[in-house]
Amino acid sequence: HEAKINGLSITEVDFSTLSDDEAMLKVMMIDEPEKLSAAIAQLPASLYEQYNILQSAPFFLEFLHTDSHKGIGVKAIAQQFGINADEVICMGDAGNDKQMLEYAGLGVAMANASDDIKAIANHITASHNDDGVALVIEEFVLNK
Repeated sequence: HEAKINGLSITEVDFSTLSDDEAMLKVMMIDEPEKLSAAIAQLPASLYEQYNILQSAPFFLEFLHTDSHKGIGVKAIAQQFGINADEVICMGDAGNDKQMLEYAGLGVAMANASDDIKAIANHITASHNDDGVALVIEEFVLNK
Protein backbone atom coordinates (compact mmCIF):
# COMPACT_ATOMS: atom_id res chain seq x y z
CA HIS A 1 0.00 0.00 0.00
CA GLU A 2 2.78 2.45 0.97
CA ALA A 3 4.69 1.73 -2.25
CA LYS A 4 1.56 2.13 -4.36
CA ILE A 5 0.44 5.46 -2.89
CA ASN A 6 3.96 6.91 -3.15
CA GLY A 7 4.95 5.39 -6.50
CA LEU A 8 7.82 3.37 -5.03
CA SER A 9 9.22 0.00 -5.99
CA ILE A 10 9.44 -2.70 -3.32
CA THR A 11 12.73 -4.32 -2.44
CA GLU A 12 12.62 -7.12 0.10
CA VAL A 13 15.81 -7.54 2.11
CA ASP A 14 16.81 -10.03 4.76
CA PHE A 15 18.00 -7.80 7.61
CA SER A 16 20.59 -10.39 8.64
CA THR A 17 22.43 -9.74 5.35
CA LEU A 18 22.83 -5.99 5.92
CA SER A 19 26.03 -4.45 7.21
CA ASP A 20 25.88 -2.37 10.40
CA ASP A 21 26.49 0.84 8.45
CA GLU A 22 23.77 0.24 5.83
CA ALA A 23 21.87 3.50 5.25
CA MET A 24 18.10 3.23 5.60
CA LEU A 25 15.55 6.01 5.33
CA LYS A 26 12.94 4.20 7.34
CA VAL A 27 11.74 0.81 8.42
CA MET A 28 8.04 0.04 8.50
CA MET A 29 5.89 -2.63 10.07
CA ILE A 30 2.69 -3.02 8.11
CA ASP A 31 -0.11 -5.14 9.52
CA GLU A 32 -3.62 -5.14 10.90
CA PRO A 33 -4.11 -2.42 13.56
CA GLU A 34 -4.61 -4.88 16.42
CA LYS A 35 -1.37 -6.68 15.54
CA LEU A 36 0.53 -3.38 15.44
CA SER A 37 -0.96 -2.37 18.79
CA ALA A 38 0.31 -5.63 20.29
CA ALA A 39 3.77 -5.05 18.77
CA ILE A 40 3.88 -1.45 20.03
CA ALA A 41 3.05 -2.62 23.55
CA GLN A 42 6.13 -4.85 23.46
CA LEU A 43 8.62 -2.25 22.22
CA PRO A 44 11.32 -1.48 24.78
CA ALA A 45 11.51 2.14 25.94
CA SER A 46 15.13 2.32 24.75
CA LEU A 47 13.96 2.09 21.12
CA TYR A 48 12.12 5.40 21.50
CA GLU A 49 15.45 7.02 22.43
CA GLN A 50 17.15 5.58 19.34
CA TYR A 51 14.40 6.15 16.77
CA ASN A 52 11.46 8.38 15.95
CA ILE A 53 8.72 5.73 16.21
CA LEU A 54 5.28 6.67 15.01
CA GLN A 55 2.07 5.21 13.73
CA SER A 56 1.30 7.16 10.58
CA ALA A 57 -1.87 5.19 9.86
CA PRO A 58 -3.69 2.43 11.74
CA PHE A 59 -1.76 -0.17 9.72
CA PHE A 60 1.68 1.59 9.45
CA LEU A 61 4.30 1.65 12.21
CA GLU A 62 7.39 3.60 11.17
CA PHE A 63 10.92 3.67 12.59
CA LEU A 64 12.92 6.71 11.45
CA HIS A 65 16.02 8.64 12.44
CA THR A 66 15.30 10.76 15.53
CA ASP A 67 15.75 13.93 13.47
CA SER A 68 13.51 12.80 10.64
CA HIS A 69 10.04 14.25 11.06
CA LYS A 70 7.74 16.90 9.65
CA GLY A 71 8.47 19.31 12.51
CA ILE A 72 12.09 19.67 11.42
CA GLY A 73 11.01 20.16 7.82
CA VAL A 74 8.47 22.86 8.66
CA LYS A 75 10.97 24.61 10.94
CA ALA A 76 13.60 24.65 8.17
CA ILE A 77 11.14 26.15 5.68
CA ALA A 78 9.96 28.76 8.20
CA GLN A 79 13.54 29.76 9.00
CA GLN A 80 14.39 29.95 5.29
CA PHE A 81 11.63 32.55 4.86
CA GLY A 82 12.15 34.32 8.20
CA ILE A 83 8.85 33.16 9.64
CA ASN A 84 8.54 32.68 13.42
CA ALA A 85 7.01 29.47 14.76
CA ASP A 86 4.12 31.43 16.27
CA GLU A 87 3.18 32.54 12.73
CA VAL A 88 3.00 28.96 11.42
CA ILE A 89 -0.19 26.92 11.08
CA CYS A 90 0.14 23.16 10.61
CA MET A 91 -2.70 20.69 10.17
CA GLY A 92 -2.60 16.94 10.58
CA ASP A 93 -4.40 13.77 11.52
CA ALA A 94 -1.84 11.06 12.36
CA GLY A 95 1.23 10.24 14.41
CA ASN A 96 3.61 11.43 11.73
CA ASP A 97 2.17 14.95 12.20
CA LYS A 98 2.90 15.19 15.95
CA GLN A 99 6.17 17.15 15.92
CA MET A 100 4.88 19.45 13.18
CA LEU A 101 1.79 20.34 15.22
CA GLU A 102 3.93 20.86 18.33
CA TYR A 103 6.26 23.22 16.43
CA ALA A 104 3.55 25.37 14.91
CA GLY A 105 2.12 28.39 16.67
CA LEU A 106 -1.25 26.93 15.73
CA GLY A 107 -1.35 23.16 15.56
CA VAL A 108 -4.65 21.98 14.09
CA ALA A 109 -6.02 18.45 14.26
CA MET A 110 -8.56 17.31 11.73
CA ALA A 111 -11.81 15.88 13.11
CA ASN A 112 -10.75 12.49 11.73
CA ALA A 113 -7.39 12.69 13.58
CA SER A 114 -6.28 10.09 16.09
CA ASP A 115 -7.06 10.91 19.73
CA ASP A 116 -3.39 11.47 20.61
CA ILE A 117 -3.09 14.08 17.85
CA LYS A 118 -6.28 15.82 18.96
CA ALA A 119 -4.87 15.95 22.50
CA ILE A 120 -1.81 18.01 21.46
CA ALA A 121 -3.62 20.29 19.00
CA ASN A 122 -4.45 23.93 19.75
CA HIS A 123 -7.55 23.69 17.58
CA ILE A 124 -9.69 20.97 16.00
CA THR A 125 -11.32 21.55 12.63
CA ALA A 126 -13.67 19.54 10.43
CA SER A 127 -12.43 16.36 8.78
CA HIS A 128 -10.39 16.39 5.61
CA ASN A 129 -13.53 15.27 3.75
CA ASP A 130 -15.53 18.19 5.15
CA ASP A 131 -13.21 21.02 4.06
CA GLY A 132 -11.35 21.26 7.39
CA VAL A 133 -8.29 22.86 5.80
CA ALA A 134 -10.41 25.49 4.03
CA LEU A 135 -12.22 26.29 7.28
CA VAL A 136 -8.91 26.90 9.08
CA ILE A 137 -7.65 29.14 6.27
CA GLU A 138 -10.90 31.13 6.30
CA GLU A 139 -10.87 31.54 10.09
CA PHE A 140 -7.20 32.10 10.89
CA VAL A 141 -5.71 33.48 7.66
CA LEU A 142 -8.55 35.34 5.97
CA ASN A 143 -10.20 36.23 9.32
CA LYS A 144 -13.71 35.42 8.08
